[in-house]
Amino acid sequence: MKLSELKKEPFKWEDMPSYFRLGNSRYCTFIKLSSVKECSNPYAYIEEEPCQNHICRVLSPEKTYNEALVIRDDGTVWKIRLDCFKDVVLLAF
Repeated sequence: MKLSELKKEPFKWEDMPSYFRLGNSRYCTFIKLSSVKECSNPYAYIEEEPCQNHICRVLSPEKTYNEALVIRDDGTVWKIRLDCFKDVVLLAF
């Protein structure tokens, strides 16, 4: 799943979490993640669970294909798989 294949959702810059409103973040790529998919394995989605229902900034969006390095809105960095979420939306300003 490439970022260009994701559905886009209009988003207002004023609704962005305050961590991302600093500096030049306006020109970065942001995604909104839904909850993770159901799985019977308790060790599945270890890195994805903290990112569910958050807005994340994608690092190196041109190199992202199903696996992304993201910064969550509290400043922590996670390596996640996009296909582990029920829905991933690309935020368009």
